[in-house]
Amino acid sequence: MSAVVPGEAAILAKLANVRGLPALPMVVNTLSRRIGDQTVSAGEIARLLSHDQGLTARVLRLANSAFYSPKEPVRTPEQAVVLLGFSTVRAIILKASIFSAYDMERARPFWLHALGTACAARTVARRSGIGGADDAFVMGLLHDLGKLALDEFLPDIYRPVRAAVERDGGLIRDAEMRMLGCDHAAVGRFLCEHWSLPPAYRDAIAGHHDLSLASEAHRPLAACVHVADLIARGLMIGSGGDNAMPLLDPEALRLLNLREEHFASLFAATEEDLGRAEVFFTIING
Repeated sequence: MSAVVPGEAAILAKLANVRGLPALPMVVNTLSRRIGDQTVSAGEIARLLSHDQGLTARVLRLANSAFYSPKEPVRTPEQAVVLLGFSTVRAIILKASIFSAYDMERARPFWLHALGTACAARTVARRSGIGGADDAFVMGLLHDLGKLALDEFLPDIYRPVRAAVERDGGLIRDAEMRMLGCDHAAVGRFLCEHWSLPPAYRDAIAGHHDLSLASEAHRPLAACVHVADLIARGLMIGSGGDNAMPLLDPEALRLLNLREEHFASLFAATEEDLGRAEVFFTIING
């Protein structure tokens, strides 16, 4: 008798009932929402940061690092916010709150793949001219977080999926859909909603394997993360949980105004950016 496939609604309901599912502290939630407001100032973000000494210290440390090489020491949170940009500050506050729930060392291959995808997404966003390169970086960093949540909070359900991929090969997403009726991208979208992240983030993560799942307005960002995931896999940066390569969606190239001959330069630029980003990641993990 074949096993019962739970389906997306059942999987998301189980996650919603997990007591230990990370939640954003109030100051982080407020910061994340205000960063998404085009009228917000660096001064307001700095004032909000000042309510959390740990976040303030991380922001100042990164701003004064060799990664940014400021001409003069950065002494105030407002100076740091101006130098780093709002999207980088968002990455820091998410890391300090959400990501702290997960064992970084145990999931090192996952995080390396996430970082590689983040660098590639920023590169693709810049080269394609769609804008939002720093947001694309954070979207790339978050794109597979659904896998980590399934592994961490629903291990009895997700362990057979991982075992099937290790035994039979293939894409982990295909195994998720076959065995769970739900993939990690849907879980990622659920997490973005749980954390009140902007709709662009939800769409980019939900649609990075199936562009039709992103709204038309945000489909180029989903295409950006889709292409970035393939670049990170092609460069063998970390592991997305399988050793297979998803098919490139031609619609993604159209949305991004890219051609296949652009990939050599995208690969090279991603590798160059990754070297700098590893410094960034070490600091925000500290």
